[in-house]
Amino acid sequence: MFLETIGYRPEIEASFVAVAADGLSPGRVVRAEGMRAQVLAEDGRERSLLVPRRLVTETSWPVAGDWVAYDEARAVVSHVLPRTSVFERRRVGKSEAVQAVAANIDLAVVVMGLDADFSPRRLSRYLALAHGHGIAAAVLLTKACDGEHAQSCSVLADLTEGGVGVAKDAALASKLRQRACTLGFQDACQ
Repeated sequence: MFLETIGYRPEIEASFVAVAADGLSPGRVVRAEGMRAQVLAEDGRERSLLVPRRLVTETSWPVAGDWVAYDEARAVVSHVLPRTSVFERRRVGKSEAVQAVAANIDLAVVVMGLDADFSPRRLSRYLALAHGHGIAAAVLLTKACDGEHAQSCSVLADLTEGGVGVAKDAALASKLRQRACTLGFQDACQ
């Protein structure tokens, strides 16, 4: 079943069965704008569905990641299933009000480049935000060699040489090691 590949689990199935009626199907919201939601269906295809006003409140409406029960014949979302997690932010122009940005997140991957724009404080804020919402987080740092980080470039060379987490490529590993050496990491010069 396609939905299982994008996170449909027994507890979500139980929530769906609790509200399901004839003609309803489960799906996952991939985008929501205004009163419309793009929902991935069991067949792996996207459906454009109407979100009725009764599902939209001042502080809550369907967001990316939500699981829904929808009526295919009427092209309408019937129910938003209970969320396991939600990523929220302050609403624009409303200092106290919050809005959901994404729901049912298993893992937040914070991607940052080790270039001139890298900010440990920003990284810390993003990780704290994920943790504060009960969402596991991982960090993916990019541009190690571009950012003049010699030791990071050397580590990337080791990983590339061994094929750990990346495609094994001896030629690229050699170039990365040479770059680390040029940047001043003496261990890479051997």
